[in-house]
Amino acid sequence: MSAVFDKSNHVLCTRHLQLNLVKNMKNKGMSDKEVGRLRDDLNALVTANSEPEFEFLQQKICDKHFNGTNDNYVMNTMEKLRQCVWSVSQTVEYVPINFKTNHNESMNNLLKYYTDHEPKPLKSVVDIVTNIQKIQHEDILSAFYGEGNYELSKERLNYRVSKGAWLKMSEKDRKDYYKKLITGVKKPKKIVQSSDGEVQLEEAHVRMKPGQRRGPRREPQTTVHLPYFQDRTAAEITLVHF
Repeated sequence: MSAVFDKSNHVLCTRHLQLNLVKNMKNKGMSDKEVGRLRDDLNALVTANSEPEFEFLQQKICDKHFNGTNDNYVMNTMEKLRQCVWSVSQTVEYVPINFKTNHNESMNNLLKYYTDHEPKPLKSVVDIVTNIQKIQHEDILSAFYGEGNYELSKERLNYRVSKGAWLKMSEKDRKDYYKKLITGVKKPKKIVQSSDGEVQLEEAHVRMKPGQRRGPRREPQTTVHLPYFQDRTAAEITLVHF
């Protein structure tokens, strides 16, 4: 593959890495439940935002599943995830998180459908692939505002925007927004800064408990200045409207 497509970026399929891992761990006596937890933790590696975070999650897996020791097969799998999945996603503009060969197989299936399973001239094949890509890409983008055949996953619901806001975005903004979504970049939290610029905090969000209702609105208040105190400091009495 590297000899034919020497200028392409090569990414391993996380699904096949998972299948091999499950088979190996079960042969070592690990239960299905434990293997599932290990697989979930390994999936988290490819969404790490930095090298230190990757290494931290890697050590956490060893401590959690192997009491701090290193299983050779798991260590090799994590190294493959680092070199052939995570590292590539940090340098290439478009590499979806948890890339699987299913992405390619689905395109192959569409290509066979639109060519009626018959050989076609190269130019016709390129035109078909280009049109499929354009249609699918627009369909995926519409998931940002809740339309089309796709929807955002639970982990990416914070990227949901209104259709009006999406249409107001420039092409560059849409491209950057889409790139952050598929590469697993976490949406930055809103930061509130003090007036003097010395303190920065995350914007607070008040959340209600399940079943909790909002309390009654506070009654409007009026301040009354009493005229017979004009010769002194203004005395104020707050009255509540009923």
